[in-house]
Amino acid sequence: MVTLILSVVALFLTVAIKYYAYISFSNAIALFFGLEGTVFLASALSPPHDEIETPSKKGFINWLKWWHSEGRGYRYPISYNPIFFYGGLLCLAISMSISSISN
Repeated sequence: MVTLILSVVALFLTVAIKYYAYISFSNAIALFFGLEGTVFLASALSPPHDEIETPSKKGFINWLKWWHSEGRGYRYPISYNPIFFYGGLLCLAISMSISSISN
């Protein structure tokens, strides 16, 4: 779900920059692929949220106390999504290719 939200933000950001900065269409496509590649790479690695124990007390100060006393001891495996990883690399390669051709 977060990936979808970030992809929509990347699309809106690209459209806003296209119309306010008056960049060419090919530069806007390169910008979008660069942002989308970054979104995919950031989404490729994520912690398993359903297994993470959270502090029982609420509030930022209590969370900091929990993190320094117990939270650092938890070493959770990171889940890896190869489709997002290689899709992100592909989007970044397309972005670089378009930006070098269009200039």
